[in-house]
Amino acid sequence: MIPLRFVQFIDGASDALSTASLNEQIAGANAVFAKAGLRFKLAAPSQADWYDLGGSLAGPPSAVSSSPGHLDIVARGTDGSLLYRSWSSGSWWPSQTAWATLTVDIGGDPIIVSSAPGKLDVFVVGSDATLWHRSRSL
Repeated sequence: MIPLRFVQFIDGASDALSTASLNEQIAGANAVFAKAGLRFKLAAPSQADWYDLGGSLAGPPSAVSSSPGHLDIVARGTDGSLLYRSWSSGSWWPSQTAWATLTVDIGGDPIIVSSAPGKLDVFVVGSDATLWHRSRSL
């Protein structure tokens, strides 16, 4: 059994990121994801409502949990900016529908990973075609 708490997808029509919160565990063999454009849907015994997290995204988001109850998401905005938001203690930062802009002029979709509890690393190709890295401890 894999504990699954959030599922994210981008709506191809509106370029908005949405998420669903699941209150159950889903067996890996029964969890099926189907791609329709840039939409990802969960085929499972039950599924929670989807919530619009706002933003205008140019590509798929990257998400990681660096500690229990905490989720960090990065994405590329349609203006070429690096966008960031986080979930902690039951709420979104900076708000339910806002994204924080970390930088501008990125050339590709960012990737976020956690190499240790409370540590985030973001990798992105810049508009200069070189790989950039940013690290943060929570």
